[in-house]
Amino acid sequence: VKVVMLVLFLIFFACSKGTLKVKYEVSGKATKATAIEYTASSSGERSIVFNASLPWTYQVLVDRGDTIYLGALAGDSICVKIYVENIFGGFDLKAQDWGDNSAEARCIAE
Repeated sequence: VKVVMLVLFLIFFACSKGTLKVKYEVSGKATKATAIEYTASSSGERSIVFNASLPWTYQVLVDRGDTIYLGALAGDSICVKIYVENIFGGFDLKAQDWGDNSAEARCIAE
């Protein structure tokens, strides 16, 4: 029983160390984004949100080492930011871009 518990604990601990919380943020002078595209899963699947009110934020879990992406299009200047949870439980800025009416950022979750 102790061996089984130890194995289960190690599997759980190893899995929890492999996922990271990613926070996407879109803001700027624009009040709406025509379209926001972002990496929605560890499989690299992307999602698109249309006519989103700004500022806009969204959180997703990805695997450590994944390449993540955020892009947005609006009628005025916008900024996109990607944050990746660090080992201290806060967020470290990993990628940012200011654009006139479009902006995109990508980084590796680590």
